[in-house]
Amino acid sequence: MASPADDPFELSQVSSSISADDTLQFLDTHGIFYLEDAEIGQRVDELYNTKQIRTDVASLDYFMPVLENNPRLKPILGSYSIRQPRIRFPWGTVPGVWYNWFQKSDQAKKKLTAYMLGSGSLYRCLDGSLIIDSDGELDDQGFYRYPPTVAENYATKEIKMEKGGA
Repeated sequence: MASPADDPFELSQVSSSISADDTLQFLDTHGIFYLEDAEIGQRVDELYNTKQIRTDVASLDYFMPVLENNPRLKPILGSYSIRQPRIRFPWGTVPGVWYNWFQKSDQAKKKLTAYMLGSGSLYRCLDGSLIIDSDGELDDQGFYRYPPTVAENYATKEIKMEKGGA
């Protein structure tokens, strides 16, 4: 078992010991890859401040110049077909509830959900739960909602991005 010093989940980014060559394997294993980036945070904050968060301006295209310049994100972005670049839902706080966008299937393994986070973002994820091997309740927005007990099977990771990020 890895020591806490070997934990690749740092508070604001996946450890820099995970190289660009290792990002896809890390994503496949853990179901998440994240890093703090002030420019992404500024762009998210700007979309909220100018009330454009629910417009076509708020698209993945808006963030791509920043994302593509990051050597650790580039392999991930190049491995997935982008079919819906518009931001579907700006999220706020949803305490005590876990969500997943896919059910366990070969088709689900071909999908990627990307989050662009504003400054001061805090969230929790379940290590290895990208594709939960459990039935969830499909809500009207296409998300699978899981009871808090699903978290018992996964290590909860807390991520805090003072500057924002992806």
